[in-house]
Amino acid sequence: MKEETIETLVLEYISGDLTADREEALRSLLMKQGYKIDELNRLKEIYNRLDDVPIPPAGEKMTEGFYRMLEAYRREKSTRRSIFGQLLLQLNKRHYIKFLAKAACGIFLLFLGWLIGFQQTSDEQHEERSDLMSSEIREMKGMMALALLHQSSANERIRAIHQIKTSGSVDERMIALLLDTLRHDSNTNVRLVAVEALAAYADEPIAREGLVQSLDEQESPLVQLALADTLVHLKAKQAVEHFRRLLQRTDLNDVVRSRINDSLKMLM
Repeated sequence: MKEETIETLVLEYISGDLTADREEALRSLLMKQGYKIDELNRLKEIYNRLDDVPIPPAGEKMTEGFYRMLEAYRREKSTRRSIFGQLLLQLNKRHYIKFLAKAACGIFLLFLGWLIGFQQTSDEQHEERSDLMSSEIREMKGMMALALLHQSSANERIRAIHQIKTSGSVDERMIALLLDTLRHDSNTNVRLVAVEALAAYADEPIAREGLVQSLDEQESPLVQLALADTLVHLKAKQAVEHFRRLLQRTDLNDVVRSRINDSLKMLM
C-alpha cells in the first residue's frame, strides 16, 4: 500500500471515519511494522477533544499581515501537496487557533507516515524521504509560528519568534511576518525580540531593508536603541538618512538622540 494511503488510514482512524475493512487493513499494516493500533487511541482521544477548544472571535490582533501570509501559503504552487498543505487548504479565518492545536497532531501523523514509508523504500530513496520530512516539518512549524504570533499573550508571540529563529530555514514569508510583527505589535518586548531575530537574517535584503525602514516607524526608545545598535553592528550605511530624520524629531528621547549621534559617526 502506498505511503499516502497509510497516512489516510491513520487520519480516518483518529477522526472516527474508518470503515471496518479499512481498520483491519490499518491493523495489518501497523503490525507488520511492529505497532499496535491501540497506540493511536490516545492520539485519537486528544484529537477529538480539540473540538471542544473554544475559538475566540477575531479581534484587532488579527492583522492583515496574518491573512496575507495565509494567502501566500495557499497560492504557493508545487509539484506535490504535503499533508500539511491539505490541512492548510481547510483552514479559515475563524479556526486558526484550533488549527494550531491540531497541527501538533499533524506533526505526529507526518512522522508516522514517513517512518512507515521509510521502512518500505530502498536505500537510495531514504535520503530523499528524509529531506522531504525535514521540509514538511519546517513548513508545519512556520504555520504554527504564524498562528502563535496572533495570540493575545505576548509570551506566546515571543515564543513564536524564537521558534522561527531556531527553525533552521527561514524564507521571505517568515521574514515578512517578523517585519510585520516589528511594525505593528503592541508589546515592546515582542518588538525587541523581533529586531534580534531579523538581525540574524540580515544577509537577506528584505530583512536588512526592513530593519532600516523600521527606524521611521518606532516610538519606543528601547526599540529605537535596539535598532540603532543592530544597524551599526551590520554596518548598514543606508540607515544614515533615517538616523538624520530621527534626529529632527522634537520628541526624541535624549538617550536615543545621543546614541543616534554616535551611530552616525560610526557609519560615516
